[in-house]
Amino acid sequence: MRSTRILLGITGFLLILGLGCAAQHEDRDAWAGQSDNDVIQGIFDTDAVTTGNDTRHNGTEVSIPDIPKRDLRPQEIQEPDFGGGNQGNTGRLTVALRRAQKCSDITEKWRRMLINAMRDRLHDEWYSAAHWYEPCYNGGGDVAWGYGDTVAMDASMGYSDTGSAGGADSYSTTNNQVPGVDEADIMKNDGKWIYVLANGRLQIVDAWPPDQAHKVSDTPVQGTPVSMLTYKDRLTVFSVDQNYTPECDYAYDCDVTGRGVGTRVTTYDISDRGKPVRIRQTYLPQGHFVNARRIGPQVYVVVFLPMDNLYSLLYSTGLKFVPDSVAAAEASAQCEHPLDMSQDAIRQAFEDLYRKNVEIINKMDLDSYVNGMSDTVYTRDGWSRHLKTPLDNCNAYYLSNGSRDMDLIAVLGFDITKQEPLSAAVVRSKPGIVFATHQSLYISMWYNKYRESDWFDGVNDSALTVIHRFDLQPGTPDVTYHASGWVPGHALNQFSMDEQDEYVRIATTVDWKRVSLVTVLKPDGRDLKVVGQLNNIAPGEDIRAVRFNGNLGFVVTFKKTDPLFVIDLSDPTKPKIKGKLKIPGYSTYMHFMDRNHLLSIGYDAQDEGNFAWFQGVQLQVFDVTNITQPKLLHKTVIGTRGTASEAALHHLAFNYFKPKDLLAIPMVICEGGQGGSDYGDYMTFNGLMVYHVTIDDGFKYLGGIAHDTGKAGDYNDRCGQWWSNSTSTVKRSIFLDDHVVSVAMDRLDFAPLSDLKHVEASVSLR
Repeated sequence: MRSTRILLGITGFLLILGLGCAAQHEDRDAWAGQSDNDVIQGIFDTDAVTTGNDTRHNGTEVSIPDIPKRDLRPQEIQEPDFGGGNQGNTGRLTVALRRAQKCSDITEKWRRMLINAMRDRLHDEWYSAAHWYEPCYNGGGDVAWGYGDTVAMDASMGYSDTGSAGGADSYSTTNNQVPGVDEADIMKNDGKWIYVLANGRLQIVDAWPPDQAHKVSDTPVQGTPVSMLTYKDRLTVFSVDQNYTPECDYAYDCDVTGRGVGTRVTTYDISDRGKPVRIRQTYLPQGHFVNARRIGPQVYVVVFLPMDNLYSLLYSTGLKFVPDSVAAAEASAQCEHPLDMSQDAIRQAFEDLYRKNVEIINKMDLDSYVNGMSDTVYTRDGWSRHLKTPLDNCNAYYLSNGSRDMDLIAVLGFDITKQEPLSAAVVRSKPGIVFATHQSLYISMWYNKYRESDWFDGVNDSALTVIHRFDLQPGTPDVTYHASGWVPGHALNQFSMDEQDEYVRIATTVDWKRVSLVTVLKPDGRDLKVVGQLNNIAPGEDIRAVRFNGNLGFVVTFKKTDPLFVIDLSDPTKPKIKGKLKIPGYSTYMHFMDRNHLLSIGYDAQDEGNFAWFQGVQLQVFDVTNITQPKLLHKTVIGTRGTASEAALHHLAFNYFKPKDLLAIPMVICEGGQGGSDYGDYMTFNGLMVYHVTIDDGFKYLGGIAHDTGKAGDYNDRCGQWWSNSTSTVKRSIFLDDHVVSVAMDRLDFAPLSDLKHVEASVSLR
């Protein structure tokens, strides 16, 4: 009788809290429009219950007397004083952040939100009891509907260094956006050793000489490893305990949510590659790993601390949502009859339960959600000690005056070669795209007015990107929050951001207007203020690729053709378009061959009137020597519609090796498409493709290393995929002198550039 009621209870609660896959970024507190003094209030509201004094359900009249709203506010819950600014809660968000003075500035707002969530749930249950109506089981498979008294919710719902001696003379490393700022990845290489995270383990391969390549160690990693960083004889792995989520590196049709619940940052001493030794582990049980960077020995880790997990406490600490007396009355009620309880008795039972639940919530220890991080160092003889964490006293937290955006983003800093306490800066924020230079780290997150429970003060735009800037202290792991600002629209990926001198530039698209802009901001105290903006770029199109270089910006938009815009940023207050080039298709990633030439990957396209169909993968070389007249020098198209490459969406898979003019890209080639919407359904290649690329001669295909998952030419489910869904088995590649290595999750294949069909060595990663 109560099964469907439980389902409706879950659905209603998810809608209130903004949980679930599609709402991982949304604000979880849905009780906007209340003043601070009314946030915690009685659970009964007459207007929400009846219209007049009666309600009809399926023709059955149930008389309900007026029930006055009651103030059941627990007096011990007080509003934290942030000192100045907006002292009255407007029910709206603000971009500006203020430093927390104590942990209760955070925990008491969280406690208030838990009480509000509990109250709203009780209100729904009381409404159901006061309007009791349950149609009988009709024998046709329909089940009576209602709400359940308990819901078992999952707590997780919601959401080159110098190489080693004896290695290759020349070799490729991580394709970092900013030179010297190393990006976390699933693979690292130093010319002698290859480090790979595959199948839940850290695997180290002796890669030189290639024909003798072999694995030297295979170390299990606690949790699911998602990326790593290396520095000389140290290696740090980032892993998550549960709910692993693929990275949203290209946010065209995905949102940055973090990679999973329970973040572990584990550092190994790898001076003996055959026996990695754990020397440190930092653990955030509620943290979602977002991304990380390394500058010299300094590592900076971005972790998302969502509110979703906190709400699970409502279902694990003895709270009830239907009084025992009401539950008994419901169990004995007959079809289409009111409960055998007076309205006053029902109301009083829910009021009493509300008070009991408030007492339970007030006793909850919420500090573990603020400072629950542990940081442990280990010695080779098995001893360990705990370091004091920077979150213990909460003075590294910066909070907004609004009460809605309760999620937190932490930026942690540590020296990978030392065992000293971490530094940290924490801001109240959703997760977002990470961009870093040698002196700054930025996080940008997208907000959509129609997906939020409230909106920002003084902001008329319906979609915006909020940017937080953190200062990095050169030569130290210290990180401090600096300033925040916002711009209209939605940023695509980390290449949408750039820093030049004291200015930050960002390219965004206002989706509903289908218009793009480039905005320049400058720190002014705690504010990132807009000092210049180029608006109305390519109306009706959206951004597909961005790259900045000094005073120039390159932006690709698309609807039917690929307009490459060259933007002059020499005057930060007056950015302007200096040149543009229209060609079929669109680029998704642009790479500098030199100062005046761009190498890009993307998709060809076929014009279809007011839109275009994407087709095969295309590689292009652009000459931007004359910024007023950019030129397309070379182009090659691979396969038909459905052909895909990991490198098209993940720049870390794009391997351009300038010393030898070589390009390696993972690829699934699908043939047979006849143009338009027709997908090629025959996979003719799945592996790593290698090209010789020069400005004078363009693209020369040297061959590929195949990682077939089926007989070439047979239908394969890797074909027929949407353009932003990569299906290539190969994920990364490495150049080692005159050899190339294809990196898949099952094996590494080593082949000479002179004969790519001949694999000299294959190292299993299974």
